Amino acid sequence: MNIVLNPVKPIDVRQINLSLDGNNVRFLWKTLKQLPDNTLVQDLLLIAISFYAADKQVARSGTSDQWERSLVFEVPVQNLATWVANTAALNRLLSFLTGDAVNISFTAIQLNQSKASPKQRRVCLLSGGLDSAIGAIDLLTDNTNKYAYSFLGHYDPHVSGPRKDQKAVFAILKAKFPNIEQHIFRCGLTKKGAETSFRSRSFLFLCAGLFLANNSDAPLFIPENGAIALNYPQIGRAHV
Repeated sequence: MNIVLNPVKPIDVRQINLSLDGNNVRFLWKTLKQLPDNTLVQDLLLIAISFYAADKQVARSGTSDQWERSLVFEVPVQNLATWVANTAALNRLLSFLTGDAVNISFTAIQLNQSKASPKQRRVCLLSGGLDSAIGAIDLLTDNTNKYAYSFLGHYDPHVSGPRKDQKAVFAILKAKFPNIEQHIFRCGLTKKGAETSFRSRSFLFLCAGLFLANNSDAPLFIPENGAIALNYPQIGRAHV
């Protein structure tokens, strides 16, 4: 599976177009004004975007057990030597997460860097469900130190509901706590993918959270219930 970066000006991880075996991957984060200085975190987000796209592109049906696939693809990164040295560990992690045989490799790329000073804000995932809403309420009502918070959500253009829910929950929070801000990024294929089990969604969501938290040099809070919001792996390669 070949993943090719299609240049977008300026080329950075806030707006990425990738080609993937006859399909296109689009990632857009309009509200992000600057990038974290840590290029490893930038690479990690690009890896997560590529993995999410590959996961959606290849159907599980047709495999011998109707689940495990062989996902072989190459991702462009800025810190090539570091990722090559950690390829085996990353492959084990991603294979465990989705129940597939993942074989990822890397090629070098250079991205544009933003020099703007980041805002100092704590970051909290906000998927739009009850669990993340309760977590956000707890953080904000117990906020005796008056920390500023950014709430992060994401959506796939082929999946209805999450973006609307995230905006609705945030609007309620914003009415009570006006100093908060929201980030919602979009990631998906231009043609609807063949697979909808979304086992890679957790990796994408967490990597984006780390990306934003690193940008703010702040903690990341994860008030998600796991089974539904994060799709954590069950037992080995069990697929329940």
